[in-house]
Amino acid sequence: MNFPKFTLRLLMKFAGSAGVALCLLAFWTLATRSLGAPNTSTVEWSDGHQSFKFVLRGDVHFTEDDTDIKSLSPDGSLTIERNNEKGRFRFEARPSKDQGIERVYSVDGKVQPWDTVGRKWLAQQLPDLIRESAIDAAQRIARIRRNKGEAAVLDYISLTHSDGAKRVYFQELFAAEPLTVETKRRAIRQIADEIQSDGDKAAVLKDLATHYLRVDDLRPSFFAAEQSIHSDGDQSSVLGYVLKEDDEAANVKCVIESAATISSDGDKSSVMVKAIGFSARNEPLQIACLESADTIHSDGDHERVLAALLRNDIASDKVFCRAFSSAARISSDGDKSHFLCAAAGKAPTGQPVFESFLDAARTIHSDGDKAHVLINWIKREEQPEGALARIRTVAEEEIHSEGDRRQVEKLVQQRQDSR
Repeated sequence: MNFPKFTLRLLMKFAGSAGVALCLLAFWTLATRSLGAPNTSTVEWSDGHQSFKFVLRGDVHFTEDDTDIKSLSPDGSLTIERNNEKGRFRFEARPSKDQGIERVYSVDGKVQPWDTVGRKWLAQQLPDLIRESAIDAAQRIARIRRNKGEAAVLDYISLTHSDGAKRVYFQELFAAEPLTVETKRRAIRQIADEIQSDGDKAAVLKDLATHYLRVDDLRPSFFAAEQSIHSDGDQSSVLGYVLKEDDEAANVKCVIESAATISSDGDKSSVMVKAIGFSARNEPLQIACLESADTIHSDGDHERVLAALLRNDIASDKVFCRAFSSAARISSDGDKSHFLCAAAGKAPTGQPVFESFLDAARTIHSDGDKAHVLINWIKREEQPEGALARIRTVAEEEIHSEGDRRQVEKLVQQRQDSR
């Protein structure tokens, strides 16, 4: 039996004769690693004042209360070493010649009788260590669930401080479906509140996503947990995973709304561009995309999202109007004009769409960029009533460069003469 392959992040203190008590006081890093032998795992840590080492070889089984060793494989052994101000303590269990278990307990290098004192010391060390290292996780979770129920499993996970171990326990619990809806609700709350590592939280949310995304009553709690992730990269990876695994409209909408909470414009826009791929001809989804796009501070990333929407078959005049309103918020004249020029040839001919386009174009400060945008609209075959005259007026009043203004006026005149 080996440890699960994760790095344990434990918060620990020593509490006198009570042994190792876990609490939220200070960080130590415990690393599970192979020592070369395929069936060997080691956990050790030191803070300069005290140290702990746990070596597991072969197959080791513990009693149901996790206070003693139940059995060892022929090649199995367990070694615990603990050094602190009270002395050097060492325990080793190995197979005996009569196929039993030989236990050797020593203090400061002197072997002690295996009696009540030694048993008490071992019973103090094992429960926390076994729980935090997730040794034999599948069997332990199954046993707790069988004997005490699903709520007891969640209680056990709450006692666990290692984020990696919590992740393993949640995986084992959900592997034993069916679970009650209340258990799933409580589990996702614990994931959000108790797992501090963004990486572990993101991983467990991906592992369990399918249990929540297809149930309307559970979906909001899943996305609430996802939004508790602080790392923009980890949060965006979860949202990207959701889109890959289940592109139901309700999930896509939640992804778009959650993307707005991401701080990094790059990560936010990447998620939204992916989400836009599932929003074609769906007006509510496209409006939601634009509302989230308005939270992007980077002009380049903002324009990138609008451009993706433009390539994805915009659903309605209302969406076009909202897109032009969003574009007006872009500070960079270059990025704003790039989108408006592309949109000018694709927008429908309705009067509200034209007015929204013109309003956005008028927010451009650069004469050259403004003229370029207006010219792209003038080149359209179909024009709303009075559009060309309106464009001429805007050019006369707002384009100060004579060359740019005359270019617009000349093209307007040519179009009017040809009609």
